[in-house]
Amino acid sequence: MMSFSLIILGGLSNFFDRIYFGYVIDWIRVFFLPISIFNIADLMIIGGIICLIFRLVKSR
Repeated sequence: MMSFSLIILGGLSNFFDRIYFGYVIDWIRVFFLPISIFNIADLMIIGGIICLIFRLVKSR
């Protein structure tokens, strides 16, 4: 359940940015990968997907 919550909240956060600002505010840059720019909502979505994958693998 936590994995779905992280995915939904991250998506809602990006949606709110898109509605309020007209674009998603990305503010974390990984210096060794200059094209890698993301935000906390993206981390929540990725974390939720990783939790979901672990949960699915563990249940088998």
